[in-house]
Amino acid sequence: MSYQSQTSAPPPGESTVIQINLSPAIVFGAILGAGLAAWIWSKGNKTDRGTNSSMNCKPSTTKISPPIPSDSSTQAVYSLGKTISTNRSQLALEPLVLIYGPQGSGKSSKGGWLISEHLKLGHQVQVVNPVMKFHSYNGLKTWGKGLDYDSANQGMATFTSVVSERLKKAGNSDYDPFSSPHICLICDEVTNWESRMDAEIMGEFLEVCTQFLRQANASVIITSHGDTLTCTGGKKAGNGKADVLKRQFLRVECQAKYDPNIPGGKTCAGWAILRWQQNGSECSEKIETQGMLPPNPDYDYSSFAIAFDQGNPTPVETTSTDRPEDKLLQAIWEFAIKQGKPIKARDIQRANLKLIKNQGLGADEIREALTQLTESGFGILCGEGSDTTFAAVEKTVESAVELIVE
Repeated sequence: MSYQSQTSAPPPGESTVIQINLSPAIVFGAILGAGLAAWIWSKGNKTDRGTNSSMNCKPSTTKISPPIPSDSSTQAVYSLGKTISTNRSQLALEPLVLIYGPQGSGKSSKGGWLISEHLKLGHQVQVVNPVMKFHSYNGLKTWGKGLDYDSANQGMATFTSVVSERLKKAGNSDYDPFSSPHICLICDEVTNWESRMDAEIMGEFLEVCTQFLRQANASVIITSHGDTLTCTGGKKAGNGKADVLKRQFLRVECQAKYDPNIPGGKTCAGWAILRWQQNGSECSEKIETQGMLPPNPDYDYSSFAIAFDQGNPTPVETTSTDRPEDKLLQAIWEFAIKQGKPIKARDIQRANLKLIKNQGLGADEIREALTQLTESGFGILCGEGSDTTFAAVEKTVESAVELIVE
């Protein structure tokens, strides 16, 4: 490597001129070195920004109001998103799961698989779906079969009441909700029946979903066509729920592929996208879904029945038709069953029931009767005084409803 420098003495009054002759190799090396240094700096800067992360997280365009809650349930969702692809069964430990996707993507099948995972853990599972087939979910307590929307409303209201009652007992005594069986409610194909549900019941249900599930040892699974407010059951509950629901849900977006050999022309693609929100960012991770199927095509869960053993209740349906023996209590209970939602003493007074009218019972006497029904396992009481509500429970199906109260 060499260079030449020549300096000549200028004539009087002129400036000195220095001439440096650089070889082509020197020039090329300088350019190459500068380019390499710029590339190394760029790589280091990207690494500092975290672009080498295995998860795909990008700032959410959703307005965050109110702020993301800092409770343990939300934090659990964040950690789960990192490991779910290698341990899908952990979905059964999440308090709020939304499984959604287009027709043929296998969302109901994955919901059926998740039911099995809950039952394997000894959880008590109930199903709300007015459009379910007659023999579907055998072995589980179901609400709403045969387009019975009153029954569907009662199922949602009963679950809400049980969660609220557990937290109330925990706040007023040494009761621990985790000493009771875990309860799970699956709302299947919500898009098909959400518009027929009672707005007040849905509002209270969604409030429980976004605030109290984990503390009450409870969980909810929703299967739907999408993740909008309507698809998750929130439209009937009014505005202001969409952002909160999206932040709380662990969402499984099912994928479909074309298959001309099956009815409908679509089938599960074999993978899904797990979505969740973390610190205001929308995160996602691809998961494989092979094997995420119900125990059989009929969604029959009889094989998962848990026999009574050391006080553990069973989710198996029975054929008993237990009713209150006292005529007055029976009349109140039957009225409450028909209402399909929690009622108050004044609702019973306004119904002008014959036995109530003949005995001249007031609100206090009616609330005493509701207490007797609750103690006998025919319903659930929440609240105090004039705000006391009663949700009737049918005992024609096992103790699945009883067990979630105790």
